[in-house]
Amino acid sequence: MRDASPAAVIGCRPSGERQQIPARSDRAPRHSIYELMGPSAAIEHLHRQIQRVARTTFTVIVEGETGTGKELVARLVHEHSARAAQPFVAIDCGALPDSLVESELFGYVKGAFTGAEGRKVGYFELAKGGTLFLDEIANLAPAIQMKVLRSLQERCIWPLGSAHSVPIDVRLVVASNAVLEAEVCAGRFRADLFHRLNEFKIGLVPLRERRADILMLAERFRRETNAELAKQVRGFGADAQAYLLAQAWPGNVRELRNTVRRAVLLSQDVIELQHLRPQGAPAAAPPGAVPALPGPGGPPGPGRGLHAIIHDAVAELEKALIHHALAEAQNNKMQAAKLLHIGYKTLYRKLKEHSML
Repeated sequence: MRDASPAAVIGCRPSGERQQIPARSDRAPRHSIYELMGPSAAIEHLHRQIQRVARTTFTVIVEGETGTGKELVARLVHEHSARAAQPFVAIDCGALPDSLVESELFGYVKGAFTGAEGRKVGYFELAKGGTLFLDEIANLAPAIQMKVLRSLQERCIWPLGSAHSVPIDVRLVVASNAVLEAEVCAGRFRADLFHRLNEFKIGLVPLRERRADILMLAERFRRETNAELAKQVRGFGADAQAYLLAQAWPGNVRELRNTVRRAVLLSQDVIELQHLRPQGAPAAAPPGAVPALPGPGGPPGPGRGLHAIIHDAVAELEKALIHHALAEAQNNKMQAAKLLHIGYKTLYRKLKEHSML
């Protein structure tokens, strides 16, 4: 059976890599949401939400676990909107160093700081007339959150070093794998910015709760990888299909894609169970499982009380979880941080604390 032409994978760029998407001359969406995400009832509901909000001017919050397709949804909102012929600009707020966030978002003028030898256009200006997608917005520092709020309220920005404001015309879509209301309650996200952003919210269902999409997505990734590798892997055996349907997929669609790509590389004809779980690899953990808690290192004794034992056990568990996440992410620290639902800087600090660098 000949493979169909591979569809473009819209939401799976490497962590931290965010590019401006060139303006398009037509306004028809390039791909159906069902081609990209699956045929399940959850995707049908998502499709209706996107259709409902896309042609409004509402700011949209997209919430969901890592790998569920938040950027893809933001792109679809853009492509179904009246701004579809204008740029779509995406930025991962968690991937920007604190020292660069303001200049990247708002730009700067010549002489704003040492090394500012010319005018730099920020992301708000790059998205002029189109859509700006701020991924992992909860990672923005409070001072930058305040500047974003001011820019939205006044419809203009102040580049670093400039005495003059610059008008902006952008539609904002933001995303977070943390629930922003909880971040507000914890004091990590400004309540006033949250209420300004929260005009329409889209919540993404994790892959483990929409299993009707798994085999369709696996087939799509098989076709794409066949084309990439110039192979003719024909499909999935019965055991392989059962394995795919049984997994918890904590990394969601991104994890499924990586699994299928690796299987296509290993297979010569049909993908079987051993291609999805290579020889020597540990069996997949059941849904919700975490690495076993290491032993406490001995019973309580003189100078070693309960609190010390708990402290050491928690440290060992942290190390085990980080090691597990790094293995799942193939040592990509940004992706491992997302799997652990922590910021990259937090992961880096813990790696140093546990001498894992």
